[in-house]
Amino acid sequence: MRQALCLASSQYSQERFQRDIQYIHDFFSKSAVTSEHGHLTASRVSDYFGPGRRWDAVHLGLSTLPAAIGTALLDPASGVLVLAVIPWLALRTATAVRAAVPDETAMTVLFGEGAAVSALLALMPWSVLPALAGAPFALCVAARRDRELKR
Repeated sequence: MRQALCLASSQYSQERFQRDIQYIHDFFSKSAVTSEHGHLTASRVSDYFGPGRRWDAVHLGLSTLPAAIGTALLDPASGVLVLAVIPWLALRTATAVRAAVPDETAMTVLFGEGAAVSALLALMPWSVLPALAGAPFALCVAARRDRELKR
């Protein structure tokens, strides 16, 4: 069963969070979406990742946050660009780990995509817009790959 997890701290706008949830419902049924906004504690977040919970795209995206936050502290504009591209890269990674190719091939492709995105963001910051626009497509591809894997 496809499920989505959306967590946001109290610093994230409630209005924006609700818009994000509505958007997620375009791809997931309401019963398949788990969301929480507000005062998230480490204990509360760890509950979402206990045994039997599968949120691989979230795991992949969360692992990038320390580097993204470090970038934002050094240069806020660059931090925003990096944070904006994380969903697309996480979904592409979730797709690649389900690919019917050897792990080395999938990781080479991901490395190539990540390097290309990094170069584009460094040279043309506006290139984050296609990555943002491509996130829904990446979600559809990841979901299709997941369905194919379960057959």
